[in-house]
Amino acid sequence: MSNPRKPRRTSKPTKLKDVFTRLSPQNLEASDDTVQKLFNLLSKQFEPQDILEEIWLHDIARITADIEIFRVVERSVQYQSLKERLVYLRKNSTLSESQAKTASGGIYQLTIGEAGAAEMPELPTLAVAGHLSEVQIRKIAAIADVIQKLQRERDRIYAQFERKRRPLVIASVKTVEAQMSSPNPTGNLAE
Repeated sequence: MSNPRKPRRTSKPTKLKDVFTRLSPQNLEASDDTVQKLFNLLSKQFEPQDILEEIWLHDIARITADIEIFRVVERSVQYQSLKERLVYLRKNSTLSESQAKTASGGIYQLTIGEAGAAEMPELPTLAVAGHLSEVQIRKIAAIADVIQKLQRERDRIYAQFERKRRPLVIASVKTVEAQMSSPNPTGNLAE
């Protein structure tokens, strides 16, 4: 049972990063179309067969948008926690002015910048990162836990989708196999 209604086409992003172009540290709110864009991409890929599959795809799109927002929040909290720690260490004269300047740039790269944990930060940055308080670490871990729970929920929906589709695929294969193995009543098959 195919749904004749076509999903609304608002734009044609090809990659997930294209969907989240407006989601940045300067603009923490996703565009109004983010969930719809994701739904359109998912619909194009999975071609929902009924309203239930459309609901699942919409849920997947919504959860994915939430995950991306929480990832921005997570990076922002990490950045803010490290900056607070940097200010504290600087006030207590633990770091020199030049070390603080180096650490400030390193904190940005480690949390917000593209490098992330792929590059080893310089020593002043490590000194700041190594002195996070338990409260700051718990705050960051709580956000990571929310992201992980959302990912598990999304995976559960993927599994539902697969469980529903698998019997349809098996039935289709059996039908085709039965047609292939049955004698040709018309005798028109090419030998």
